[in-house]
Amino acid sequence: MSSSSVKKICILNGSGRLGRHIIQSLTTVREHSVGSESDFSNLRIETYCKEDRVDSLKNESYGSKIDKIMIDRVDKMDLKTMTQKFSGYDILINATDFEKNTNEEEFETNVIEACLKTNSIQRYIPADFTLDYRKFSEGENEKMDIRKRILSLLEKNKEKLSYTSILNGVFMERLFDPFYKWKILNLEERKVEFYSNDKSEPILDFSLYPQVGQLCALSTTLLYDQSENITIPFVSESLSMSELAKMLSQDLGHGQWKVEKLGTLNDLKDAVKKKQEKRQEKELDNSYAYDYLLAIFSQKGRIDIDKNGKDFIKAAQKMIGSIEKSYRERNENVGKSVLFGASVGLSKVATTEASKKKLEESGGILHQMVSDQFGSKDTSKLDLEQICSRFGCAYTPKANPEATK
Repeated sequence: MSSSSVKKICILNGSGRLGRHIIQSLTTVREHSVGSESDFSNLRIETYCKEDRVDSLKNESYGSKIDKIMIDRVDKMDLKTMTQKFSGYDILINATDFEKNTNEEEFETNVIEACLKTNSIQRYIPADFTLDYRKFSEGENEKMDIRKRILSLLEKNKEKLSYTSILNGVFMERLFDPFYKWKILNLEERKVEFYSNDKSEPILDFSLYPQVGQLCALSTTLLYDQSENITIPFVSESLSMSELAKMLSQDLGHGQWKVEKLGTLNDLKDAVKKKQEKRQEKELDNSYAYDYLLAIFSQKGRIDIDKNGKDFIKAAQKMIGSIEKSYRERNENVGKSVLFGASVGLSKVATTEASKKKLEESGGILHQMVSDQFGSKDTSKLDLEQICSRFGCAYTPKANPEATK
Protein backbone atom coordinates (compact mmCIF):
# COMPACT_ATOMS: atom_id res chain seq x y z
CA MET A 1 0.00 0.00 0.00
CA SER A 2 1.32 3.44 -0.94
CA SER A 3 0.34 6.92 0.21
CA SER A 4 -1.96 7.29 -2.80
CA SER A 5 -4.08 4.43 -1.45
CA VAL A 6 -4.75 6.13 1.90
CA LYS A 7 -8.41 7.17 1.81
CA LYS A 8 -9.77 6.68 5.31
CA ILE A 9 -8.13 7.33 8.70
CA CYS A 10 -9.52 6.72 12.18
CA ILE A 11 -8.19 8.35 15.35
CA LEU A 12 -8.90 6.79 18.73
CA ASN A 13 -9.49 9.45 21.42
CA GLY A 14 -9.62 12.29 18.94
CA SER A 15 -11.07 14.52 21.65
CA GLY A 16 -7.91 14.25 23.75
CA ARG A 17 -5.12 16.81 23.70
CA LEU A 18 -2.89 14.89 21.32
CA GLY A 19 -5.83 13.59 19.30
CA ARG A 20 -7.07 17.11 18.60
CA HIS A 21 -3.71 18.18 17.21
CA ILE A 22 -3.54 15.07 15.03
CA ILE A 23 -6.98 15.83 13.59
CA GLN A 24 -6.15 19.50 13.07
CA SER A 25 -2.98 18.59 11.16
CA LEU A 26 -4.78 15.96 9.08
CA THR A 27 -7.47 18.45 8.03
CA THR A 28 -4.74 20.92 7.09
CA VAL A 29 -2.93 18.30 5.00
CA ARG A 30 -6.20 17.56 3.23
CA GLU A 31 -6.89 21.23 2.53
CA HIS A 32 -3.39 22.32 1.56
CA SER A 33 -2.53 19.36 -0.64
CA VAL A 34 -5.39 19.92 -3.09
CA GLY A 35 -4.09 19.88 -6.65
CA SER A 36 -0.55 18.99 -5.60
CA GLU A 37 1.42 15.91 -6.59
CA SER A 38 0.45 14.39 -3.23
CA ASP A 39 -3.27 15.15 -3.20
CA PHE A 40 -5.18 14.06 -0.09
CA SER A 41 -8.29 16.12 -0.80
CA ASN A 42 -10.45 12.98 -0.70
CA LEU A 43 -9.07 11.78 2.63
CA ARG A 44 -11.82 10.83 5.07
CA ILE A 45 -11.10 11.60 8.74
CA GLU A 46 -13.13 9.87 11.45
CA THR A 47 -12.63 9.67 15.20
CA TYR A 48 -13.87 8.06 18.37
CA CYS A 49 -14.66 10.61 21.04
CA LYS A 50 -15.96 10.63 24.59
CA GLU A 51 -19.62 11.61 24.69
CA ASP A 52 -19.09 14.58 27.00
CA ARG A 53 -16.48 16.04 24.64
CA VAL A 54 -18.34 15.89 21.34
CA ASP A 55 -19.57 19.49 21.49
CA SER A 56 -16.16 20.93 22.36
CA LEU A 57 -14.56 18.96 19.52
CA LYS A 58 -17.18 20.19 17.06
CA ASN A 59 -16.58 23.76 18.26
CA GLU A 60 -12.88 23.63 17.35
CA SER A 61 -11.90 25.63 14.25
CA TYR A 62 -11.48 22.35 12.37
CA GLY A 63 -14.47 20.61 14.00
CA SER A 64 -16.73 20.91 10.99
CA LYS A 65 -14.04 19.30 8.83
CA ILE A 66 -14.19 15.98 10.71
CA ASP A 67 -16.15 13.54 8.56
CA LYS A 68 -17.52 11.46 11.41
CA ILE A 69 -17.43 11.57 15.21
CA MET A 70 -18.35 8.36 17.05
CA ILE A 71 -19.04 8.12 20.78
CA ASP A 72 -18.65 4.36 21.22
CA ARG A 73 -16.33 3.43 24.10
CA VAL A 74 -13.56 1.56 22.30
CA ASP A 75 -11.94 0.58 25.61
CA LYS A 76 -15.13 -1.31 26.48
CA MET A 77 -15.28 -3.26 23.21
CA ASP A 78 -14.28 -6.89 22.86
CA LEU A 79 -12.03 -8.05 20.03
CA LYS A 80 -14.92 -9.05 17.76
CA THR A 81 -16.64 -5.68 18.12
CA MET A 82 -13.39 -3.79 17.54
CA THR A 83 -12.77 -5.76 14.37
CA GLN A 84 -16.22 -4.92 13.06
CA LYS A 85 -15.89 -1.22 13.96
CA PHE A 86 -12.39 -0.85 12.47
CA SER A 87 -13.13 -2.62 9.19
CA GLY A 88 -12.91 -0.29 6.21
CA TYR A 89 -10.19 2.00 7.56
CA ASP A 90 -6.77 2.20 5.93
CA ILE A 91 -4.98 3.62 8.96
CA LEU A 92 -5.67 3.61 12.70
CA ILE A 93 -4.01 6.17 14.98
CA ASN A 94 -4.14 5.41 18.70
CA ALA A 95 -4.11 8.66 20.68
CA THR A 96 -5.29 6.99 23.89
CA ASP A 97 -3.67 8.12 27.13
CA PHE A 98 -2.82 5.21 29.40
CA GLU A 99 -1.26 6.95 32.40
CA LYS A 100 -4.33 6.55 34.58
CA ASN A 101 -5.57 3.24 33.23
CA THR A 102 -3.91 -0.02 34.22
CA ASN A 103 -5.35 -2.19 31.43
CA GLU A 104 -3.06 -0.60 28.83
CA GLU A 105 -1.56 -3.85 27.52
CA GLU A 106 -4.86 -5.67 27.22
CA PHE A 107 -6.50 -2.75 25.43
CA GLU A 108 -3.75 -1.95 22.94
CA THR A 109 -3.13 -5.63 22.21
CA ASN A 110 -6.81 -6.01 21.34
CA VAL A 111 -6.65 -2.91 19.13
CA ILE A 112 -3.66 -4.32 17.22
CA GLU A 113 -5.24 -7.77 16.90
CA ALA A 114 -8.44 -6.15 15.61
CA CYS A 115 -6.44 -4.17 13.02
CA LEU A 116 -4.87 -7.43 11.83
CA LYS A 117 -8.25 -9.12 11.51
CA THR A 118 -9.87 -6.33 9.48
CA ASN A 119 -7.77 -7.03 6.37
CA SER A 120 -8.22 -3.35 5.50
CA ILE A 121 -5.97 -1.49 7.96
CA GLN A 122 -2.43 -1.30 6.62
CA ARG A 123 -0.80 1.11 9.09
CA TYR A 124 -1.03 1.49 12.86
CA ILE A 125 0.30 4.37 14.96
CA PRO A 126 0.67 3.27 18.61
CA ALA A 127 0.18 5.47 21.66
CA ASP A 128 2.91 7.95 22.69
CA PHE A 129 5.78 6.99 24.98
CA THR A 130 7.40 9.87 26.95
CA LEU A 131 10.90 8.31 26.82
CA ASP A 132 12.88 5.57 25.10
CA TYR A 133 11.42 2.49 26.79
CA ARG A 134 13.61 0.22 24.62
CA LYS A 135 16.64 1.03 26.78
CA PHE A 136 15.21 -0.62 29.90
CA SER A 137 15.89 -4.22 30.95
CA GLU A 138 13.09 -6.73 31.37
CA GLY A 139 11.52 -6.41 34.82
CA GLU A 140 13.14 -3.04 35.52
CA ASN A 141 9.98 -0.97 35.09
CA GLU A 142 6.44 -2.26 34.64
CA LYS A 143 5.39 0.47 32.23
CA MET A 144 8.49 0.04 30.07
CA ASP A 145 7.91 -3.74 29.92
CA ILE A 146 4.39 -3.17 28.57
CA ARG A 147 5.61 -0.84 25.83
CA LYS A 148 8.34 -3.31 24.82
CA ARG A 149 5.81 -6.13 24.49
CA ILE A 150 3.56 -3.92 22.35
CA LEU A 151 6.52 -3.13 20.06
CA SER A 152 7.37 -6.84 19.88
CA LEU A 153 3.80 -7.59 18.76
CA LEU A 154 4.03 -4.94 16.05
CA GLU A 155 7.43 -6.20 14.87
CA LYS A 156 6.09 -9.75 14.69
CA ASN A 157 3.22 -8.70 12.41
CA LYS A 158 4.85 -5.87 10.43
CA GLU A 159 4.52 -7.68 7.08
CA LYS A 160 0.74 -7.59 7.41
CA LEU A 161 0.32 -4.43 9.49
CA SER A 162 2.99 -1.77 9.16
CA TYR A 163 3.55 0.70 11.98
CA THR A 164 5.12 4.05 12.72
CA SER A 165 6.09 4.93 16.29
CA ILE A 166 6.64 8.57 17.21
CA LEU A 167 9.07 8.38 20.13
CA ASN A 168 8.31 11.70 21.82
CA GLY A 169 9.55 13.09 25.11
CA VAL A 170 7.61 14.28 28.14
CA PHE A 171 4.79 16.52 26.96
CA MET A 172 5.61 19.96 28.36
CA GLU A 173 1.90 20.69 28.68
CA ARG A 174 1.39 17.70 30.98
CA LEU A 175 3.62 19.13 33.68
CA PHE A 176 0.75 21.39 34.64
CA ASP A 177 -1.91 18.68 34.88
CA PRO A 178 -3.38 18.75 38.43
CA PHE A 179 -4.73 15.19 38.23
CA TYR A 180 -1.39 13.43 38.13
CA LYS A 181 0.28 15.54 40.81
CA TRP A 182 3.60 15.09 39.09
CA LYS A 183 6.51 15.74 41.40
CA ILE A 184 8.20 17.93 38.83
CA LEU A 185 6.28 21.20 39.00
CA ASN A 186 4.93 22.39 42.32
CA LEU A 187 2.65 25.19 41.12
CA GLU A 188 1.62 26.38 44.56
CA GLU A 189 5.18 26.86 45.82
CA ARG A 190 6.87 27.66 42.49
CA LYS A 191 9.28 24.77 42.67
CA VAL A 192 10.79 22.39 40.13
CA GLU A 193 11.18 19.14 42.06
CA PHE A 194 13.20 16.06 41.21
CA TYR A 195 14.88 12.87 42.45
CA SER A 196 18.55 12.02 41.91
CA ASN A 197 21.25 9.81 43.39
CA ASP A 198 23.89 12.53 43.26
CA LYS A 199 24.19 16.30 43.10
CA SER A 200 23.71 16.47 39.35
CA GLU A 201 20.33 17.48 37.95
CA PRO A 202 18.50 15.19 35.54
CA ILE A 203 17.87 16.47 32.02
CA LEU A 204 14.38 15.97 30.62
CA ASP A 205 13.52 15.57 26.95
CA PHE A 206 10.35 17.55 26.20
CA SER A 207 7.92 17.46 23.30
CA LEU A 208 4.86 19.57 22.50
CA TYR A 209 1.44 18.27 21.48
CA PRO A 210 1.20 20.36 18.26
CA GLN A 211 4.50 19.08 16.90
CA VAL A 212 3.85 15.42 17.73
CA GLY A 213 0.37 15.78 16.24
CA GLN A 214 1.97 17.09 13.05
CA LEU A 215 4.36 14.14 12.89
CA CYS A 216 1.50 11.66 13.29
CA ALA A 217 -0.39 13.37 10.48
CA LEU A 218 2.60 13.51 8.15
CA SER A 219 3.59 9.88 8.72
CA THR A 220 0.12 8.74 7.67
CA THR A 221 -0.23 10.98 4.61
CA LEU A 222 2.49 12.97 2.86
CA LEU A 223 5.33 10.86 4.28
CA TYR A 224 3.52 7.55 4.48
CA ASP A 225 5.98 5.73 2.21
CA GLN A 226 9.03 6.97 4.14
CA SER A 227 7.74 5.97 7.58
CA GLU A 228 6.99 2.27 7.21
CA ASN A 229 7.97 0.10 10.20
CA ILE A 230 10.23 2.65 11.87
CA THR A 231 10.47 4.47 15.17
CA ILE A 232 10.90 8.23 14.81
CA PRO A 233 12.52 9.90 17.85
CA PHE A 234 11.48 13.51 18.30
CA VAL A 235 12.35 16.03 21.02
CA SER A 236 11.27 19.68 20.98
CA GLU A 237 13.77 20.75 23.63
CA SER A 238 15.89 19.21 26.42
CA LEU A 239 16.15 21.07 29.72
CA SER A 240 17.82 20.54 33.08
CA MET A 241 15.81 21.28 36.21
CA SER A 242 17.52 24.68 36.57
CA GLU A 243 16.88 25.52 32.92
CA LEU A 244 13.22 24.59 33.34
CA ALA A 245 12.97 26.79 36.44
CA LYS A 246 14.63 29.67 34.57
CA MET A 247 12.18 29.36 31.68
CA LEU A 248 9.22 29.34 34.07
CA SER A 249 10.60 32.37 35.93
CA GLN A 250 11.00 34.33 32.71
CA ASP A 251 7.88 33.29 30.86
CA LEU A 252 5.13 32.40 33.32
CA GLY A 253 5.05 35.68 35.21
CA HIS A 254 4.86 34.11 38.67
CA GLY A 255 8.18 35.35 39.94
CA GLN A 256 11.27 33.28 40.64
CA TRP A 257 11.05 29.49 40.58
CA LYS A 258 13.34 27.35 42.73
CA VAL A 259 14.82 23.90 42.21
CA GLU A 260 14.51 21.32 44.97
CA LYS A 261 15.71 17.74 45.24
CA LEU A 262 13.06 15.61 46.96
CA GLY A 263 15.20 12.52 47.52
CA THR A 264 17.16 9.73 45.90
CA LEU A 265 16.00 7.32 43.21
CA ASN A 266 15.69 4.67 45.92
CA ASP A 267 13.23 6.93 47.74
CA LEU A 268 11.19 7.16 44.55
CA LYS A 269 11.44 3.39 44.04
CA ASP A 270 9.98 2.89 47.52
CA ALA A 271 7.09 5.21 46.64
CA VAL A 272 6.45 3.29 43.41
CA LYS A 273 6.51 -0.02 45.29
CA LYS A 274 3.91 1.20 47.78
CA LYS A 275 1.65 2.35 44.96
CA GLN A 276 2.06 -0.97 43.16
CA GLU A 277 0.97 -2.84 46.28
CA LYS A 278 -2.26 -0.82 46.39
CA ARG A 279 -2.81 -0.94 42.64
CA GLN A 280 -5.91 -2.82 41.55
CA GLU A 281 -6.62 -4.24 38.13
CA LYS A 282 -8.28 -1.67 35.84
CA GLU A 283 -8.62 0.87 38.64
CA LEU A 284 -8.57 4.51 37.61
CA ASP A 285 -5.74 6.19 39.47
CA ASN A 286 -2.56 8.17 39.00
CA SER A 287 -0.10 5.59 40.30
CA TYR A 288 1.38 4.78 36.90
CA ALA A 289 2.62 8.36 36.65
CA TYR A 290 5.23 7.40 39.23
CA ASP A 291 6.48 4.51 37.08
CA TYR A 292 7.14 7.08 34.38
CA LEU A 293 8.65 9.46 36.90
CA LEU A 294 11.16 6.85 38.05
CA ALA A 295 12.07 6.02 34.46
CA ILE A 296 12.49 9.70 33.58
CA PHE A 297 14.67 10.62 36.55
CA SER A 298 16.84 7.53 36.10
CA GLN A 299 18.03 9.19 32.85
CA LYS A 300 18.19 5.75 31.26
CA GLY A 301 15.42 6.54 28.79
CA ARG A 302 16.91 9.71 27.29
CA ILE A 303 15.88 9.99 23.64
CA ASP A 304 18.65 9.87 21.05
CA ILE A 305 17.83 11.53 17.75
CA ASP A 306 19.06 8.88 15.31
CA LYS A 307 19.19 8.81 11.52
CA ASN A 308 15.49 7.89 11.29
CA GLY A 309 14.56 10.98 13.27
CA LYS A 310 16.86 13.34 11.38
CA ASP A 311 15.87 12.01 7.95
CA PHE A 312 12.15 12.15 8.72
CA ILE A 313 12.22 15.72 10.03
CA LYS A 314 14.30 16.80 7.02
CA ALA A 315 11.84 15.12 4.66
CA ALA A 316 8.91 16.66 6.55
CA GLN A 317 10.30 20.17 6.25
CA LYS A 318 11.03 19.72 2.54
CA MET A 319 7.60 18.25 1.80
CA ILE A 320 5.75 20.92 3.77
CA GLY A 321 7.77 23.67 2.12
CA SER A 322 6.73 22.39 -1.29
CA ILE A 323 3.07 21.94 -0.34
CA GLU A 324 2.88 25.34 1.35
CA LYS A 325 4.48 27.12 -1.60
CA SER A 326 2.02 25.52 -4.00
CA TYR A 327 -0.90 26.31 -1.70
CA ARG A 328 0.02 29.99 -1.38
CA GLU A 329 0.42 30.26 -5.15
CA ARG A 330 -3.14 28.98 -5.57
CA ASN A 331 -4.57 30.98 -2.69
CA GLU A 332 -3.47 34.59 -2.33
CA ASN A 333 -3.33 36.35 1.03
CA VAL A 334 -2.90 33.22 3.12
CA GLY A 335 -0.21 32.60 5.67
CA LYS A 336 1.53 29.43 6.69
CA SER A 337 -0.51 26.50 7.91
CA VAL A 338 -0.29 24.84 11.30
CA LEU A 339 2.03 22.24 9.83
CA PHE A 340 5.77 22.08 10.28
CA GLY A 341 6.38 25.31 8.43
CA ALA A 342 4.75 27.16 11.32
CA SER A 343 6.65 28.32 14.36
CA VAL A 344 5.63 26.04 17.18
CA GLY A 345 8.06 26.05 20.06
CA LEU A 346 8.63 26.81 23.69
CA SER A 347 7.98 30.33 24.92
CA LYS A 348 10.79 32.79 24.34
CA VAL A 349 11.90 35.56 26.67
CA ALA A 350 10.31 38.94 26.00
CA THR A 351 13.20 41.37 25.65
CA THR A 352 11.44 44.63 24.72
CA GLU A 353 8.58 46.54 26.28
CA ALA A 354 6.45 45.88 23.20
CA SER A 355 7.15 42.15 23.26
CA LYS A 356 6.54 42.02 27.01
CA LYS A 357 3.18 43.74 26.54
CA LYS A 358 2.27 41.37 23.72
CA LEU A 359 3.24 38.36 25.84
CA GLU A 360 1.20 39.72 28.76
CA GLU A 361 -1.85 40.29 26.57
CA SER A 362 -1.71 36.83 25.01
CA GLY A 363 -0.91 35.08 28.26
CA GLY A 364 2.05 33.37 26.62
CA ILE A 365 2.37 29.76 25.56
CA LEU A 366 3.20 28.57 29.08
CA HIS A 367 0.07 30.20 30.48
CA GLN A 368 -1.89 28.52 27.72
CA MET A 369 -0.36 25.19 28.70
CA VAL A 370 -1.46 25.72 32.29
CA SER A 371 -4.90 26.97 31.28
CA ASP A 372 -5.50 23.87 29.16
CA GLN A 373 -5.23 21.70 32.27
CA PHE A 374 -7.76 23.60 34.35
CA GLY A 375 -11.49 24.03 34.14
CA SER A 376 -14.36 21.91 35.39
CA LYS A 377 -12.14 18.94 36.20
CA ASP A 378 -13.43 17.40 39.42
CA THR A 379 -9.96 16.08 40.18
CA SER A 380 -8.44 19.55 40.27
CA LYS A 381 -8.12 21.22 43.66
CA LEU A 382 -6.10 24.04 42.21
CA ASP A 383 -7.44 27.07 40.41
CA LEU A 384 -5.21 28.76 37.87
CA GLU A 385 -6.69 32.23 38.37
CA GLN A 386 -6.15 31.97 42.13
CA ILE A 387 -2.57 30.79 41.61
CA CYS A 388 -1.86 33.66 39.20
CA SER A 389 -3.44 36.18 41.56
CA ARG A 390 -1.45 34.85 44.51
CA PHE A 391 1.81 35.59 42.71
CA GLY A 392 0.76 39.01 41.44
CA CYS A 393 0.20 37.78 37.90
CA ALA A 394 -2.45 39.64 35.91
CA TYR A 395 -3.23 36.74 33.58
CA THR A 396 -6.89 35.72 33.53
CA PRO A 397 -7.44 32.33 31.89
CA LYS A 398 -10.23 31.87 29.40
CA ALA A 399 -13.04 29.60 30.49
CA ASN A 400 -12.17 26.00 29.69
CA PRO A 401 -15.18 23.74 30.28
CA GLU A 402 -13.37 20.76 28.87
CA ALA A 403 -9.89 20.62 30.39
CA THR A 404 -9.54 17.69 28.05
CA LYS A 405 -7.37 14.67 28.39
